Amino acid sequence: WSNLTTENFWPTRIGAIRDALLLSQAELADHLEVTRQMVWRYERGTARPRRSYILRAIRQLEREALARDMSKEAEANEQEVS
Repeated sequence: WSNLTTENFWPTRIGAIRDALLLSQAELADHLEVTRQMVWRYERGTARPRRSYILRAIRQLEREALARDMSKEAEANEQEVS
């Protein structure tokens, strides 16, 4: 992610990533610590997110995905033992 810039993170990618993560604009705004209106502006190209916001959100989403995966694995292990 070191080469990530707001110039190469164009609006359609932000919307596509949000959709792929099944997040609403409000949920993504929470991760970025901005308002939902700001996410709306990012997705329309009228504003650009700070690189630090993007990286913070990526790290948070990665942690959440890891926690979900670990939870699913634990549930699968419990079912095997039962």
